[in-house]
Amino acid sequence: MSKFEERTGANKLFLKIIEGSFRQSVPAKTEGAIVREHKGKIYTEIEYPPVFGKITDVAFEQNEWEGKKFNSLVLTMDENEDTGKIPVITVGVDSKYAQDLMHRLPNIKLDEDVRIRPFAFTPEGEDKEVTGIEIMQRDSMDKFTKKITSYFYKKDGERNVAINGFPVREIPWDEQTEEEREIYKIKRKGFLVNFIKENVISKFENVGLNQKPPQSYEEEQERNTAKDPLEDEFDPSKIPF
Repeated sequence: MSKFEERTGANKLFLKIIEGSFRQSVPAKTEGAIVREHKGKIYTEIEYPPVFGKITDVAFEQNEWEGKKFNSLVLTMDENEDTGKIPVITVGVDSKYAQDLMHRLPNIKLDEDVRIRPFAFTPEGEDKEVTGIEIMQRDSMDKFTKKITSYFYKKDGERNVAINGFPVREIPWDEQTEEEREIYKIKRKGFLVNFIKENVISKFENVGLNQKPPQSYEEEQERNTAKDPLEDEFDPSKIPF
């Protein structure tokens, strides 16, 4: 269980994305559950359909799993009227799913409902799997037909052109060394994280999970001086190349 789960109530529905679908971890032998093996461990999960509703909070958090620390992007939705549950979607910042979310979050009308649907498939005749997240909002007929696209790319004929300050490769991918590709990945991730923190998360600063009223003066002081867990990761001077 992550720190996020530890500090929230029982009415939360914690969802991760596995193999192109939302999953909730459940006890072994749960009826209707999917059993999978990963790195020698067995996981039991319930598969969930696309998530609907308003996004009520966006946050980054640092977790630890099997001794390794990693950063996650966390989206909290409003309460589902049918189930009474609040979906909480957690994805690793390094994943393609998180990249898709961060690309699209700035284009979402946060005061309107969204439909979030992860996917994973292998196109016919190809070997490489395609993964990502589709985000839709309602049209004038109240149907989810308005596809949310990247805030950082626009179409120019057949090409996608970077906009809004998104980092551009100085050298074409197929001409870059492995180190140059890794440096670009770090810059790209750092740009997206910082942009989301400054332009999206800031809109939820009064409702975020970390903004609950402090229970003591000591807690308030600790909160005011707390270091951002992502601060060091995206310091360009610390890129190890």
